[in-house]
Amino acid sequence: MIGISTASFFNKVATEVAFDVLRSLEVGVTEVFLNTYSEYAESFVVPLAKNKGNINVHSIHSLGLQFEPELFSISERVRQDSEKVFDMVCNAGKVLGAKYYTFHGPAKLKNQRYTLDFAKFGQNINKITARAANFGIKISYENVHWCHFNEPAFFDNLRKECPDLYATLDVKQALQGGIDPLEFLDAMDGRISTVHLCDLDKHGNTCLPGKGTYDFGKLFRELKRRKINATMLLEVYSKDYNDISDLKNIVKWLQGEIRI
Repeated sequence: MIGISTASFFNKVATEVAFDVLRSLEVGVTEVFLNTYSEYAESFVVPLAKNKGNINVHSIHSLGLQFEPELFSISERVRQDSEKVFDMVCNAGKVLGAKYYTFHGPAKLKNQRYTLDFAKFGQNINKITARAANFGIKISYENVHWCHFNEPAFFDNLRKECPDLYATLDVKQALQGGIDPLEFLDAMDGRISTVHLCDLDKHGNTCLPGKGTYDFGKLFRELKRRKINATMLLEVYSKDYNDISDLKNIVKWLQGEIRI
């Protein structure tokens, strides 16, 4: 089954009515994207959870740049403040019944060279995964072309230090980084929880799957060959479509591609 991330609704559909829209699209699984601090609060997510009905919340996603990089800060005060926000997001995930937290981690600044100590970085990740586990949540690190996890080798090295870490494969982010998404599979193998589906057109602009250049059938066949049963979620930008009904049509098309 193909689901839809509520990130696809940004600035078109308010988060508090996202489940109603998902039902209208006949979608049974989602990733809930919480956009800002007020949406992390229990006062917001408890009423939201009451409206989810039988829709499965596979994962939770936040606007990570608000606080995730500071989880790695050398300043205890900065780190503790970011941990408070992180705990709020994890608790929101718990309330919504999510299993995974889609994680970006620190961004990479342009024109700056980085040499990661994976043992030390892994220790920080293990602290984060342990913190999330207190809420029944697993961390799923997503490949993002402007973050440290922008190439397969990063996760291949990190997984050796982090036995409880999972991975989210983002097709669009891989393509934007100039890497075939299939190249991430060996590094992520056995750890993939989620696959985000979005396409790029010939000019490099994001678009709906099937409207661009990427061969999703090839991806699905390879996932099937490897017996990877990750949850697949349409995650596009609101500018990539005109009407909400367009998303329903794309989900049906993707489901057809899976069967080929």
